[in-house]
Amino acid sequence: MNLNDRKEQAKIVMRLREKGYTFQEIGDQLELSKQRAYQIYSGYESMMIKKEQKKEPAPNRREKILHRDNNECQFCFGHEDLEVHHMDRNRKNNESRNLITLCYKCHSMLHRTANKK
Repeated sequence: MNLNDRKEQAKIVMRLREKGYTFQEIGDQLELSKQRAYQIYSGYESMMIKKEQKKEPAPNRREKILHRDNNECQFCFGHEDLEVHHMDRNRKNNESRNLITLCYKCHSMLHRTANKK
């Protein structure tokens, strides 16, 4: 399989996953094991995350998220001591859909609550 075929296969896996297909269903459609479908999905996600990280330096990314969220905490709507939180708690996943603006108090509370689980 050449590189273009693999890219196309990854796009198909991503589209099917976004539509709610399981890895087993994707594998069945593409004649792959469910493990291979997951590997393709994981590799593509990882590649896209790295690509987005390279495109935009961290300070610009932070400012972009703050601007998108109207420079206010998305929990209490405060405007003081704003921070950007990674919803999946993975610092390397800097996709904008994974980032949210929180004030220091709400951000701290969120982490304290999550750590108790």
